[in-house]
Amino acid sequence: MLPVISSSSTDRTIAILDQSLSALEKQLKKIEKEMEQFINAYDKMKRNYDLILSVRGVGKILVTQLILHTSKMPDNSPLIAV
Repeated sequence: MLPVISSSSTDRTIAILDQSLSALEKQLKKIEKEMEQFINAYDKMKRNYDLILSVRGVGKILVTQLILHTSKMPDNSPLIAV
């Protein structure tokens, strides 16, 4: 077992890191929700998403990347570069 190091500066650092981690997790959930809403807005994209996601070992991040890199985005897509 490792010795526990505790001091006011260590405790403060841990608290700051916990806050940062919580903020990042919240942002990640928001981004995942937005990606899902975007994909669900387009029938063909949703069909491809579900099909690719059914492949064993393929998760939400990979399937989203595959679709975004290989699909023709609709003209009104917010992902079209300006």
